[in-house]
Amino acid sequence: MSIVRPKLQKSFHYCDKTKQGVVKSYSDQFSIGGKDEFDGNSTFPTTDAAGNPMTPDYGYMDYEDTQKLVIQELPERAPPGQLPRSITVVLDGPLVDSVKPGDRVEVTGVYKTVAGEKSSMNGVF
Repeated sequence: MSIVRPKLQKSFHYCDKTKQGVVKSYSDQFSIGGKDEFDGNSTFPTTDAAGNPMTPDYGYMDYEDTQKLVIQELPERAPPGQLPRSITVVLDGPLVDSVKPGDRVEVTGVYKTVAGEKSSMNGVF
C-alpha cells in the first residue's frame, strides 16, 4: 500500500489587475468519465489569457485523499502450478485507509486502462 496522499481537485486563482477569479478543475488518468475526463492539461495557472499574473487562493482549493494498493488473487484460488495474479487498485475519498495489509477483500469497481508508469506506450489495467 502507498501512503495516503492529497490530490488537487479544484483551485481558485485571482488576478489583482482585472479583479477576476478563475476556478480550474483537475483530473488525471484515474478519473472516471464525464466532462472532467483526463485531457492532459493539469498545469497550475500563473497567468490569465492576457498574460496578467494570477495569485492562487489556497483557502478555496479542494483536495481529495487518494491511495494505491496492490491486491493479489487468493492463493487457494490460483490455478495449480501458477503464481497468484495481482492488480493495482486506486482508492479515493472515504475508501482511503479502509484496508490494511493482509486483509481479505472483495473489490468492485471500474476496470480501466491507464498509461504505464514506466512507458507511455504500454497500457496497464
